[in-house]
Amino acid sequence: MSKKKADVVWEELFEEYHILDEIKNNGYFIIKASQIKKVYEPRLVTKFDHSINLPKIFKKHKISILPISRGEYILSNHRMFFDFEEISNEIEQINFPAYIESVDKDVITSETVALNSSYISGMLQDFIEDENIFPTVSGRMGSGKFSFNIINDIDGKESKVDVANSQIEIDGAYEGDKYLTLVEAKQHISNDFLIRQIYFPYRVWKDKVSKEVKIVYFVYSNGIFTLYEYKFEDPNNYNSLKLIKQKKYTYEDIQINVETIQNIINTVTIVEEPEIPFPQADDFRKVINLCELAKNEDLTKEFIASEYEFNIRQSDYYTNACRYLGLMKKERSDGITYYRLTDEGESMLKSSYIERQLFLVNRILEHKIFHDVLQENFETGYSMTTNEIEDKMMSYDLYHVGMKTDVSSTYHRRASSIRGWILWILSIIEE
Repeated sequence: MSKKKADVVWEELFEEYHILDEIKNNGYFIIKASQIKKVYEPRLVTKFDHSINLPKIFKKHKISILPISRGEYILSNHRMFFDFEEISNEIEQINFPAYIESVDKDVITSETVALNSSYISGMLQDFIEDENIFPTVSGRMGSGKFSFNIINDIDGKESKVDVANSQIEIDGAYEGDKYLTLVEAKQHISNDFLIRQIYFPYRVWKDKVSKEVKIVYFVYSNGIFTLYEYKFEDPNNYNSLKLIKQKKYTYEDIQINVETIQNIINTVTIVEEPEIPFPQADDFRKVINLCELAKNEDLTKEFIASEYEFNIRQSDYYTNACRYLGLMKKERSDGITYYRLTDEGESMLKSSYIERQLFLVNRILEHKIFHDVLQENFETGYSMTTNEIEDKMMSYDLYHVGMKTDVSSTYHRRASSIRGWILWILSIIEE
């Protein structure tokens, strides 16, 4: 379902049930699934895993939505999301058992396979610090009854929320001698996440077992497993979440030295700028991640915006960035625009970690502005600022850049992406 459709649905519901007035007067409004269903299918317009996915009217008034039973949702100004933090960028190489044939560690196509491979390799055991672990419960189940306090994002005050048999889902649970560890697994990179995804399962299981319940958020992308351990300092407070530790793992050799990148700078062949919008996609990790998502299915901008941490405009920016590098192509079928991997994009994803990174570096540096900015960085030992890159861009003939009325902002946005991509290249170099 498109983000635009969700915006329309909720505008209609807010108007029909005077939701803003109810929240202003009572602090919350409880809407039934049957009420939503009169306008649209509830399950398609009530799930927002990241703050950027929220409908416009939610963002404008700092409204959030939480399921509190099988057929009811509470709308209020509750603080729902938590920002990711990066404590360390060090990556530990871990071995995968050679005798395992049914899991291909080099072709991980789903969150389930990613989780299974991390368990098989001992990665989870290392991170959890509990050796004798076994997979136990997973899938959908009822929450039972519990209550919790949650912070109002406008006045900072706490209020109580009661939950009665809401639906929860657990991607993986692993029990060992010391802990029961609940894992939320993702294959896409985001800036924040919905706390409910880990809080509701935690509340369900903390009273069912005598052991400490650990919470792990697990992200797999570009050959790297990133694991975050969280703890609720007050089990009865939804917003008491704290990051305990974070660690990155890989199965592959990832050592790329300065000389290798310098050699690409010296030997790469500069190409003509394609007639594709110049990149406005600051986070290059998400460019790679988007290609990984396209590995399993053709993508539409609406699907990307509804399933991942993009809005429609960002979906456009990032798909165009993939096209700019020749990794994706845009095609129309039955009146719908799809984004599909090119042959080179598919080949890139099948290559080893080092081959993939160097291929991407080469693709970036084929474009003169990126090449020259990185070359100057290497020569001076100084990383150019966005404003300095913006000044440098003025002398380059870039497709449709600077052709709009607000030339300064047009250059500045693109300069920010150039800087982001250059910083990504620097980040993969082994110190």
